Amino acid sequence: MIKKVLKIIAVVLLASACNIIFEEDLSKEVILVNMPLDGTISSDTSQLFWWELLDGALGYNLQIVAGSFDNPLYLLVDTNAIGNKFLFEMIPGEYQWRISGWNNSSETKYGYHLLTITDSIINEE
Repeated sequence: MIKKVLKIIAVVLLASACNIIFEEDLSKEVILVNMPLDGTISSDTSQLFWWELLDGALGYNLQIVAGSFDNPLYLLVDTNAIGNKFLFEMIPGEYQWRISGWNNSSETKYGYHLLTITDSIINEE
């Protein structure tokens, strides 16, 4: 009975190890962005961040800052997403956002994108 249990444990451990060993290397992959594209100027404060799913990725890390990552004013979002869409309400301003895909053994480099939200109120005189 003990030998049978040990064999089962060995098979489970081996199967788990194979998943890690044969996991896809994401370090040279790039996340393709659907929206908002780099340099987007929008008056819509409800922004949908949407990217293509990457084979081998278990999740994605999305970060948004006011200003830029070189000179951030403040961090708005730093989240892990399992899917490829994230809806976020924003105030007018200039932002930079980045996305990276990851799995248990590697991650992609971040892709950086600029986004400007304008004031949607038009002043008439």
